[in-house]
Amino acid sequence: MIIVSDTTPFSNLLQIDELGLLSTLYQQIIIPTTVFSELKILEKRGFSIQSGINAGWIIIKSPQYYDVVNELLTFIDPGESEAIALAIELQADYLLMDEKEGRQEARARAIPVIGTLGILLEAKKRGLIPNVKTKMDALRNINYWISEELYQQMLVLAGE
Repeated sequence: MIIVSDTTPFSNLLQIDELGLLSTLYQQIIIPTTVFSELKILEKRGFSIQSGINAGWIIIKSPQYYDVVNELLTFIDPGESEAIALAIELQADYLLMDEKEGRQEARARAIPVIGTLGILLEAKKRGLIPNVKTKMDALRNINYWISEELYQQMLVLAGE
């Protein structure tokens, strides 16, 4: 299975101390070089992905579809642009992304997308976390916005 990730799902899970869910769920995650650079900013706050890189489950790769990256840069950020281009290049099974515009663009290009909340649902389904509620509360504590409607919908989907 080929999984490419944008910055936000990595950052969110890292900040709530659940980054390991990605390696358990997907075994290996490919991130574009720009996403790696964006994640390096978190090191200043004490968060690092270096152990995942050292363990080999986080792979850093530069996209080669520069025309796709440049086209996407006109309306979405560099990390999202590179992640979508890399997902196309590698024919990824999934793209991990939260931002609405990037998700819409990925879907328009027939790339299946999973966000942070979808990852949590899958982790709950596989018995990797006891509940989704405490993880969503932790996400809210790091200023990840979840509408009350979506919050309640997630609880229903998780059977909580």
